[in-house]
Amino acid sequence: MKVGREAPLVDDHFGASLDKEMNVLRVRHAAQKVRAEFLGHLDGHLEGLLESFVGELEKQTDLKETEEKEAAPRPKPGDQKQLKEKVFVARESLLTQLLVNKNIRTIYNIFVAMLIVFVLNTAVYEYIENGSIKLNLDMLLWQFGQFPVVLSTWCVMMMWTMVVTFVMFQYWATNRHKPNRIPDGVWLCVYFASQLFMVVFPLWAVLAHQLPPASTIIVIAEQLRLIMKTHSFIRENVPRALRWKPHPVASLLHRNGLTNPQLHSTNGQLRTNGHMRSNSEGCPRFLRRGNGVSLACQAQPGTNSDSGGGHDGSPGPCPDFSHFLYFLFAPTLIYRDRYPRTPRIRWHVVNTNFLQVLACLFYTYYTFERFCVPVFRNFSQETLTVQRLILCVFSCVLPGTLVLILAFFAILHSWMNAFAEMMRFADRQFYKDWWNCKSYANYYRTWNIVVHDWLYTYIYRDFQLLQMRKSISMMAVFVISALVHEYVLSLAFGFFFPVLMVLFGGVGFMFIFIPSNGSSNVQNILVWLSLFIGNGILMCLYSQEWYARQHCQSPDGNLTFLDAAAELVVPKSFFCNWKF
Repeated sequence: MKVGREAPLVDDHFGASLDKEMNVLRVRHAAQKVRAEFLGHLDGHLEGLLESFVGELEKQTDLKETEEKEAAPRPKPGDQKQLKEKVFVARESLLTQLLVNKNIRTIYNIFVAMLIVFVLNTAVYEYIENGSIKLNLDMLLWQFGQFPVVLSTWCVMMMWTMVVTFVMFQYWATNRHKPNRIPDGVWLCVYFASQLFMVVFPLWAVLAHQLPPASTIIVIAEQLRLIMKTHSFIRENVPRALRWKPHPVASLLHRNGLTNPQLHSTNGQLRTNGHMRSNSEGCPRFLRRGNGVSLACQAQPGTNSDSGGGHDGSPGPCPDFSHFLYFLFAPTLIYRDRYPRTPRIRWHVVNTNFLQVLACLFYTYYTFERFCVPVFRNFSQETLTVQRLILCVFSCVLPGTLVLILAFFAILHSWMNAFAEMMRFADRQFYKDWWNCKSYANYYRTWNIVVHDWLYTYIYRDFQLLQMRKSISMMAVFVISALVHEYVLSLAFGFFFPVLMVLFGGVGFMFIFIPSNGSSNVQNILVWLSLFIGNGILMCLYSQEWYARQHCQSPDGNLTFLDAAAELVVPKSFFCNWKF
């Protein structure tokens, strides 16, 4: 009876002990989970701090190198060592830094609100006039028409640049030291022929398919981008290939008609036909084994022992294809083997920038739809006088300048930053504070850093290396830039009307010699005033010529070559409904 009464006490004691142990296990498991989460957060935080510290250290080092380069004495004509070179530094775009400030962000928000007002204005107008909401995107869709032709043309250009150009350069660079090599002059002609194909093929695609303006600009912009990138890649790597010398072992074998040996250096030893041999007696040295002949040569300290390196420790004559492929999509026109990189891709930044490009596209469309089309729609029914022309210019001042700002923000900021983020390209100085410029010389240098770097490096700098005068080098830059801009507009509009070339290459070139002495505020106002008037002239004259060619009568019948050329060159707006 006593034992029976004590059994429940034992069971209760065992159950309480088990519950206690289970509670301890739960607490221990929870503590371990908290510990693991804490260590994970701490590890991620420390890793982020370390990356930030290393990135800031690299940035400060690069900035110091940049300041030292910029503080170097001015170059003399023909002195290659003193001519400034492009230095890539990890840095954000200026607007990215400014938009952190809430006051600057408010200006951005005002532009967004104006876009919404444009859309609402169109929707309300369509509803009141037609009884239904129609955003009227027909003109926008027409501008970007024939997309399959644009895509196929771009694919051909990319494949030609990636495959043909790179393979030809690699073959020349690695085989130019052989006895039976093709002369360098022949390869120079091949390079010019390759670039000529890049000029002719997109031009044929645009003219043969009669692409609309926006589609034409896409094709021609890609044509120019790939031509400039190809020239940069060739120009930067030709000196490297000329300096490179093949390994003396491989050269000796080739001259004797022997197969290339497999040379692999490991701590001062060489593997030859599967055996490790020490070689301290110099190079070359023949090691005969039966009927076979192999050659071993000890790699000297600091040399590149792979097959791509030269005997003087220099890298191979041609970069890897991966470097060239990265360069084709990186937002720069200056080739380097390596660029500063960001640690990861922030996809929300990519999406935001592409949305901004799309918003700027609609912004530009509604600007033309509301301020440009109503002014010029009835061009053929109205008599054009000098007074009307002046009024037209001033009515186009504000929309023309707005289009300039939208194009800058869409292309040089949003589009470039989107690709920089996707490619982890850290140097994002695609422009400087051009809006603060007090001279046109500074405006041209800061408006578009990407193109300016290319023009400086491969036009101005190379002209200086040829011991040309500074004024001639500057004039060459302006003439080439003006001609290329006019080339793009002529193909986009379908006629030659060199207003931009006159304003940019003529008046703009003379403006750079105006001294920038005096009040900075007054000079900045004068720069903006000239930009306002210049943009008004461009929008007015190009729009008039476009609508004149749409409405004014053209000669009927078969045209001779001279008549057809005159149709493209002679401005119709000057002889259509003019009254002096």
